[in-house]
Amino acid sequence: IHALLSAWKPEEFRLAGRDRGNRARKFLLAMRAWATGRLELLVGPPESGLLASIVFGLKSGDFSPEVLDSFRATGLMHILVASGLNVGLLAVLCLGVLGFFGLSRAQAAPITIPILVFYLFLCGAEPPLLRSTLMFSLMVAGQMIGRPGNAVNALGASGLILLALDPAGPWDRSFQLSFLATLGVILMTGWLVRHRGPLPKWVAEAAACTISAQLFLLPLLASLFGQIPL
Repeated sequence: IHALLSAWKPEEFRLAGRDRGNRARKFLLAMRAWATGRLELLVGPPESGLLASIVFGLKSGDFSPEVLDSFRATGLMHILVASGLNVGLLAVLCLGVLGFFGLSRAQAAPITIPILVFYLFLCGAEPPLLRSTLMFSLMVAGQMIGRPGNAVNALGASGLILLALDPAGPWDRSFQLSFLATLGVILMTGWLVRHRGPLPKWVAEAAACTISAQLFLLPLLASLFGQIPL
């Protein structure tokens, strides 16, 4: 909380101006309002509220305490916020579509990155989205100039950029959860897939990604929320 304002005599207030806000932000808010309106029209509440939370990170769903407790107990609360997974899916979709039309990854990157940045600001530039957008942009930009992609370096660089933007960031729960989960995926997924035994590779990759993130998050989840979802 940065400030508190008390208005004792509202009849003494007058309108000082109109339409003086940030035009880009106004456009993004209008786009988001249109999209959530379409969700309500196509799906209807309460499912539209859930979708708005998943896609845009909006806390617009009228969720009952019982529903929220169910998400919390099963370790699925992260579904209710826009996360790095959204950025990854959007990036894969963009690269896949552009690749279908014959563009290489280096050629598709200058088109994909602005789309991801637009989605980032559409969702309010939350730390998980900002981290994943920075990571993807750094890795692809490196590949465009002939550098080998390194996920740990990209994660570290995006962390430094976020620290420069907000030195208090590491104390934010979202920041901690996002970086720990991503670090777990980077460090452990490959090892688990290599030791998958008879499992098909695509099954092992999906399971390893989840297990890696969860193992790294368990101590933090226990300390922050006092419970561990099994």
